[in-house]
Amino acid sequence: MATLNILTGGAVPALHKIDVPLDAGELPLRLLYGFPEFVAWLANDLPKIQPGRMRSSDSPKEQLDYRFYQWVSGQEIQFDRMFKDLSLAADEVWEMKTVDLRIFGWIYRPCVFIAVFGDYADLYKPPNIRKSYGRAVTKVKEARRHLALDEPKFTGVTTMTSFVFDIGERSRKVSRALGKLRSGLQTAFITERKSRKLTQQAIASLLGVNRSVVNRQLTGQENLTVRSAVELAWAMGWETNIVVHKPTVEPATNERPTEPQLYDYRSDSTTGTGTNVQPVLPIPSRGQLLIPLPNTREVSIKAE
Repeated sequence: MATLNILTGGAVPALHKIDVPLDAGELPLRLLYGFPEFVAWLANDLPKIQPGRMRSSDSPKEQLDYRFYQWVSGQEIQFDRMFKDLSLAADEVWEMKTVDLRIFGWIYRPCVFIAVFGDYADLYKPPNIRKSYGRAVTKVKEARRHLALDEPKFTGVTTMTSFVFDIGERSRKVSRALGKLRSGLQTAFITERKSRKLTQQAIASLLGVNRSVVNRQLTGQENLTVRSAVELAWAMGWETNIVVHKPTVEPATNERPTEPQLYDYRSDSTTGTGTNVQPVLPIPSRGQLLIPLPNTREVSIKAE
């Protein structure tokens, strides 16, 4: 058996560490690895994929850049909408989700995701399903079974083969800025829905648009302009603070993360609007999705 560092080294590595450019002043809190097949898909196939039937305003590569950024930078990961457990067992399989993409892999240990392969989301959706989740789960399990990997433990810093997932500074800046803005609007809506039962229909009525427009803007399926973002915030009783400034700090680089406080997204109870987040102590077994969160909260945005 071997460690992650050993598997990512050598002339023909079994795994690649995936580096994601971070914003100024940020440090990585989670790690991302990929099989060679997945890294080849990132480099060769992903740039050619166009938005699917959900008609997202963000390109698939921009969607994945922001999801990778959320993972590596330690931001909140929402169960089911961003991450989903496909195999509720000791040998769990997870999918990382965007509007148009599905990334299949598993949680090797807290804050370490290993991606086996990526695919186009529409291939797994009705009415024209062409691929099955069952086969995806089997493929991940087989890949993991043949990988000579040690049981979970933190490893030291050493030389390893690394793949930088960089979609270009222009696209990266756009995807990060819009992603953060949309995340802020989603947080505002969840807060107002919990505190005063605000609905998407009520927002739509104030803005004079159809409810589906509000839903698409909140979930990233429609272009979010500065005007529409300000109007959405206003309709929810919030304000935006869009600031243009010159960067003052060099972009951060990936370093060994510190272990954060751990929480598990799976819960014994579910509300009608999302999945509750329950603290996990002590550190559970391999496979559970663990990420830092301040408090229990509802986390899903969906059509009403």
